Amino acid sequence: MLLDLLGRDASTRNPMTGRLAVVVPGAILASCVAAHSVPASLPRTALQDLTANDQRTDWDLAASVYLWVASKTGVVQTEGLVLPLDDPDESSGAFVYVEAQQGPWGLVLDLDFLSTDDESPGPNGPVEVKEDTFIGELDATWSPHGSDTLRLILGIRVLDSSQDFFLPVLPDQSADTTLVDPVLGAQGTWPLTETVSFRLRADLGGFGVDSDLTYQTFGLFAWEFARRWNATAGYRILGWEFEDDGIRSDLRLSGVLVGIAARF
Repeated sequence: MLLDLLGRDASTRNPMTGRLAVVVPGAILASCVAAHSVPASLPRTALQDLTANDQRTDWDLAASVYLWVASKTGVVQTEGLVLPLDDPDESSGAFVYVEAQQGPWGLVLDLDFLSTDDESPGPNGPVEVKEDTFIGELDATWSPHGSDTLRLILGIRVLDSSQDFFLPVLPDQSADTTLVDPVLGAQGTWPLTETVSFRLRADLGGFGVDSDLTYQTFGLFAWEFARRWNATAGYRILGWEFEDDGIRSDLRLSGVLVGIAARF
C-alpha cells in the first residue's frame, strides 16, 4: 500500500540528515563559546547593548518582529503512509522575538507561526499535506564574567502543530501534535561597524523528553538606522524529529528572514 500510494518510502531520506542536524548547530555553539574571549574593538550597536555584562540594575528591553520565508523538507509518516515533504515552494511565517536583560542575566520570549501547504506526487494522484504550526519558546540567558559577546541559553520550546492529509484514494486524515522540550544553546553578538552588528545563535533540544531532537540556527545582521531602531536580515534553520500518537515526523524549515527591532 505504501509504495503503491506514493512511489517512495522513508529510506529515500538522506541518512546524513540527522547527523548534520546535530553537527552543524553543535559546531556553531562551539564557535560562539570559543569566540567570547575576543574583545570587541568597535563601539557597540543598539543590538549588542543587550549583551553587555555590566552592573546596571535596570532591565533593558528589546522587541523584534520578523517575516520568515521558509521552505520545508523532510518526511511525515502516519498510519502506514509515508509522505515526503520535499516541496521547494516557500511558505510565509512570522515570529516575535522579545529580550530582557539585567546585568549578566536575561530572558527571551520567541513566538512563531508558520503555515505550510505541501504536495507529494503518487501514482494514484497527489497527496496534499496542510500544516499550521505554532512554536513558543521561553529562555533564560547568562553572560559569563567579562564577556560582552556571549550568552548561554537554557529554555523550553513548545511545538503545537495541526496537520490535514488529503489523499486521492483513502479517506482524508488529520492529526494534532503538542510537544514540550528543553533547549540548550549559545548566542553571540559582534559589532562590525558603529551601526552594524552580527548575531549568531544555535541550540539543540528534545533529548527524548517529548521529541527526539529539535534544533535551531540563525545568523542575523542588524543595522541601526535610528536611535534605538534596527533593520535586520538573516537566515534561519529550524527543525525537529519526533513521534507522537502514531505520527513520525522529520522536518526542517529554512529560509530568509527580515524584520525590524526596537530597544526600550
